[in-house]
Amino acid sequence: MGVDTTYSLTGTQVEEMDDETLKDHLSQTKVFFKLTPLAKDLHYYSASGVE
Repeated sequence: MGVDTTYSLTGTQVEEMDDETLKDHLSQTKVFFKLTPLAKDLHYYSASGVE
């Protein structure tokens, strides 16, 4: 049994994306892995629409 990583992002990828690119990817991303505290914050704020 494996995990489908077709729509996945690493913490490094999240940190390197600008806000608009991150927002575009959030709707289709199913798996986030190796998130740093900074990447978690970026993901939270982008997902919640907080600017």
